[in-house]
Amino acid sequence: MRSAGNSRSQERCRTFKCAVFVLAALIGLSVPGWAASGSLGGLPAYDLKAEVVVKGVVTEVTTHPDWMGWNGTSVTLQTRDGVSNRVMIATADFLKFLDFTIAQGDTLEVTGAWVTVEGSTVLLARTVRKERVVISVRDPNGRPNW
Repeated sequence: MRSAGNSRSQERCRTFKCAVFVLAALIGLSVPGWAASGSLGGLPAYDLKAEVVVKGVVTEVTTHPDWMGWNGTSVTLQTRDGVSNRVMIATADFLKFLDFTIAQGDTLEVTGAWVTVEGSTVLLARTVRKERVVISVRDPNGRPNW
């Protein structure tokens, strides 16, 4: 014979499982929208054919929340000819996991692709070199490694 407490616990468990299933279904329905735009979270798709290499000195490091609640790290990189470029690197947690710090005055070589985000042209980094250390923040297809 079942106890009343056990029955209530099983009912809560079924309700929770149902809620998780509905949430998963809703998320699944929204994925084709991301795929259709070629991006995730409003960022344009990474274009491997348009990759460039930019080398410069970091003049500013900023951390900012993104659409998923991650803290993204971006830098302003000033090239030898004086041009300042905004570079979106990776999440702060991913850089911390890699034990890769970026500070004002560091010289970086970034391989990435130019995209337009909220009306501004920025470089989405795929690899970042600082001195003799190279990190890969996106896979060879341009998808984030974090």
